[in-house]
Amino acid sequence: MKTAKRIILVTLSVISILLAIIILTVYLLTVFMFQAVVISGDSMNNTLFDKEVIYVNTIVEPELYDIAVISGKKGQDELIIKRIVATGGDTVLLTNDGELLIKRLGEDEFFPVYEDCALVPDGYRYESSWLINYPDGFVIPDGEYFYLGDNRANSNDSMHDYRTCKRSDIVGVAGDFLLSIKEETTKWFKFKDKVRVFFGADPYIV
Repeated sequence: MKTAKRIILVTLSVISILLAIIILTVYLLTVFMFQAVVISGDSMNNTLFDKEVIYVNTIVEPELYDIAVISGKKGQDELIIKRIVATGGDTVLLTNDGELLIKRLGEDEFFPVYEDCALVPDGYRYESSWLINYPDGFVIPDGEYFYLGDNRANSNDSMHDYRTCKRSDIVGVAGDFLLSIKEETTKWFKFKDKVRVFFGADPYIV
């Protein structure tokens, strides 16, 4: 009988230790590697929607067509989330017909901007207050990124006030896996928020 009790106690101790390790690991990952981001607005429809929560990887290097969380205008504590469509050395051209074209570094031909994930109204014409000043195209500086919201007609992005961003402006990147579990991360984030409020803490501010 004593042996059985001892086995139960040892088993419970091992389970407790494993749970503590798992909780600590998750905590460290969320502090040092991942950051929660609450989507605000419709600029990333139909990929991301208002009030959804995703986690972004804060240490991975951003790549072409990644969704990135970016620091907004200088001097403002603002984060925006957009898709990277061109990188350093690429040329971006806005035609007189309102078409947005890109020429990759080392290539000779322009092609229409990537639209596979985008929400683009029929007959939509791209507009820009600054790209029109580059009739031969704007060459993106090395180490910088040109980005668009997937909801092309409702996004303040590189076409408008923000222009390009530097690597230091990118807070994190949401890869395919992190996007695929956005429903779960949204539910988990909301659950944690309710627990915090229940114990008297302020709601999360992200």
